[in-house]
Amino acid sequence: MAQTGCVWVPTCVTVANLIGSGKYDNGVLAGIFEGHKEALVEAASLGVFIACGSDAGAVCVMQGKGTLEELAVLDSLGIDPARGNQRIAGTFDRG
Repeated sequence: MAQTGCVWVPTCVTVANLIGSGKYDNGVLAGIFEGHKEALVEAASLGVFIACGSDAGAVCVMQGKGTLEELAVLDSLGIDPARGNQRIAGTFDRG
């Protein structure tokens, strides 16, 4: 991803918000969420563009709130999605 300059738009909250919902095994969900966070930290360290998404409308991901929750996850990992978001915005600025 770093070599091609593509942008990763992770959606961590789709798993995180299911923890404690009773829909799936919390241990399995927590493992998936932790693995996702580890992959994000590694990708950021390699220079991958990371933008903010939310999968708003997915189960347990509320419209509007999902983006704020996603930002909180990225922030907790020390990842600023501005660089990735700007790269995405630049793809639409072709006049």
